[in-house]
Amino acid sequence: MGITLGVVVFLVAGMGIAGGFSILWMRRNAVELEKVNKYSAMIEDLRAKTRQWVTSAESVISGEGGKDFFHFSTLLLEERFSSLLNQPLPGDELKLVEVISSYFYKARPLLEGLLAKEENPQKNAEVIAKLDQYIREISRNVEVLVNSHTIHAEKVTAKVNRTEDIGKCVSLAVPSTTILLSILLVITMGRTVINSVGTLVSATRTMAGGDLSKPIGLKTGDEFGEIANAFEEMRKELRQKEQKLEQLSLTDALTGLFNRRYLSVKLEEEIARAKRFHHLLSVVFIDIDNFKKYNDRYGHPEGDKVLKGLAVAVLNNIRDKIDTACRYGGEEFLLIVPESSTLQALTVSERILQGFGSKPFLPKDPAGGDDPGPVHVTFSAGVATLKDHDDDSEKLLHRADQAMFQAKAQGKNRIVTV
Repeated sequence: MGITLGVVVFLVAGMGIAGGFSILWMRRNAVELEKVNKYSAMIEDLRAKTRQWVTSAESVISGEGGKDFFHFSTLLLEERFSSLLNQPLPGDELKLVEVISSYFYKARPLLEGLLAKEENPQKNAEVIAKLDQYIREISRNVEVLVNSHTIHAEKVTAKVNRTEDIGKCVSLAVPSTTILLSILLVITMGRTVINSVGTLVSATRTMAGGDLSKPIGLKTGDEFGEIANAFEEMRKELRQKEQKLEQLSLTDALTGLFNRRYLSVKLEEEIARAKRFHHLLSVVFIDIDNFKKYNDRYGHPEGDKVLKGLAVAVLNNIRDKIDTACRYGGEEFLLIVPESSTLQALTVSERILQGFGSKPFLPKDPAGGDDPGPVHVTFSAGVATLKDHDDDSEKLLHRADQAMFQAKAQGKNRIVTV
């Protein structure tokens, strides 16, 4: 649809441009014709003034006098040369004017010498012979100039006439063609509007149904495109908020670890994957030793520091994006360790216990008394591994929980496997 609309707009614009160019050509040719007509008048005037001057020059040569007439015609012809030589004539015509003027300026002093009777009678024959030659060249080249310019003027006139004919055709074609194309444009735009509205309605219904994952997907570059862009920005913002809320619903606010809700889904996924590919899967159940006494003695803020400290120790020792750490509830934590045997899960648990137990906490006395100094906190843990195809999450967690209680019974600060 976008291609069809583009073609229609292109054709309408093309017809408009064609009409504009035809008008431009007509105006330009009209200006050129005006210049040619102006030069034609000047050249005809030059021919007339040249003939007058030749007549006066022949009177001087024949000895009939006519001094005033000669000076007057000479002055007029000189003005015509000056005027034409300053015009942007075609190259060949300008050269002819220069040739004619050169013969004129050669003949002029000789004629003035005859009028002043300064020439030696013995030299008159030689001077008159030169003057005859100059006058013939002037007359001949003037006629060549007139003929050359006439041919040029006829070509320009013919070109102007052709341009006017083309312009008339275009001026007749543009309105009717533009009307037809405009009708097609309206139809095409109507379809485009319907499609754009349909896309926006569909996207709105999808968003209203709770699915914020699909982009709007409308890029038209018009008002509908702007509306679509606004909808897309709103969708992205809502999607980000939705993802943030989803993350909050699956995350423990205090420790930043996943919560029990996420654990129940993730553990089922990992068990199904382990069974499908016959891979190992282990879990570790952790419970902080004597946490209730610690919490009661030093207060909940100090107890929260212990919970956060254990979360840091866990995250520092598990594989990123492979293992999963969750706060199971209270002081209980659970690790999902895919692709790991009981021994491998035990090794991970021992690293966590060593890192957590080696760093003492510095609680403050809530009663305002002397601080107790460094306090080492430990945990007990149980490790269980998925047994066979009939094993499930409930049985696996139960075995890990029982192993953790065995660690408590054996003196705490240890890890037991089953």
